[in-house]
Amino acid sequence: MRYPTTFLLLTTHLLALQTTGFNLWNPHLSRTGSPCNSLPSLQKASRSWRSSSTITALNAAPVVLATSNSWAAYLDEANNCIYYFNSKTGESLWEPPKGEDFSSITVQPAKLAPPAVNDIKPAVTVVGKVDGSAEGPVLTDGASNPISAMMSPLLKKSKPISPASAPLRVESSSVVLPHPEKRSWGGEDATYSRGGVFGVFDGVSGAEKQEGMALYSKTLATEMGREVEKRSDSSFTLRQLSDILTVATEIADDTATGASTALAGSVGSDNRLRVVSLGDCVTLVIRNGRPYARSKDILHSFDCPFQLGDVSPDRPKDSTTLTVKLMEGDVVVSGSDGVFDNISDVDIATLVASTSNNSPSNLAKVIVNQSRQISLNDRAKTPYAIEAKKNKIMDYSDGVGGKVDDVCCVVLKV
Repeated sequence: MRYPTTFLLLTTHLLALQTTGFNLWNPHLSRTGSPCNSLPSLQKASRSWRSSSTITALNAAPVVLATSNSWAAYLDEANNCIYYFNSKTGESLWEPPKGEDFSSITVQPAKLAPPAVNDIKPAVTVVGKVDGSAEGPVLTDGASNPISAMMSPLLKKSKPISPASAPLRVESSSVVLPHPEKRSWGGEDATYSRGGVFGVFDGVSGAEKQEGMALYSKTLATEMGREVEKRSDSSFTLRQLSDILTVATEIADDTATGASTALAGSVGSDNRLRVVSLGDCVTLVIRNGRPYARSKDILHSFDCPFQLGDVSPDRPKDSTTLTVKLMEGDVVVSGSDGVFDNISDVDIATLVASTSNNSPSNLAKVIVNQSRQISLNDRAKTPYAIEAKKNKIMDYSDGVGGKVDDVCCVVLKV
């Protein structure tokens, strides 16, 4: 079971009021801009969740190390790096800007461990080129980074997509496998897949639900499909994907129960994959049998992803984004944490490469079945167990063990 957004947000807010007398609520996390308007519903929602002694400081302001003209250097402790931001132009750089003096900086980020041989090709944040001409994978951090959030492509009007001279052909298929205890009613994961457009929606199992109402995750999938089918062009920009999720979210808020993470993607006529992700669903691009690019999770804390729900302040505009120029032969695997908590990216790539029948439908089945098999093995070394040990979760103190969950997967083959 995941921790709820509402529980941690409420606890953090009340702690700030109690200890400092100031309201530390981050404005982007509230639909109304005033947390007081949503406190009653947050209190109601939090009663059904397990408690935690962990208090998360959400989106703390980055540390300013030095300034030069309109440039400022920031220490990003979460991502272990220094970056530079121009308050006039909105430009963001990982290297010191030319002509500016930042020699006074003495703080250095900790040395990063060398990447493993099969690590994913690192994606880079390229402000202003997210929907444009960058050759490598491009990420934006969403609401987890206050600076990049201000420049998010989801807040800007998108330029039309220019079709490639030779558009790639894309096949897709999806599979959903409910938690063993939820087979009778289908579980809480849902997917949408049509050509090069897809969505993955992971229902939050611990969220309070009302009988007789549709599940939030399944409503998101249904409404995404309806919104996509209304549009004549299925080649969507990041902003359009976010808008589609926003429409689906507004309907789910009014008609559904529960909460859900959400991921929406599209392969455009320019052969670029674009993904918008709120929470911990993942899109993994596999090229030449190896991981090539991966979307970025957005979490409030361990086991507490950003999530959509009628009492959640998280919204589609807070999502992270991924843009990748695809090549013939690429395989795109998207799934809920039921997949990626149990199988590493490298092992998924190996599984795809070693499966003789590599049709999207068969690959999705193989990945889902392998995820379930590993989840039932309490001695398996899984990504979830490794992170749970780091976060001192008692059941995973030895760093091994699968995590049984609903599982869903969408596979695109280029």
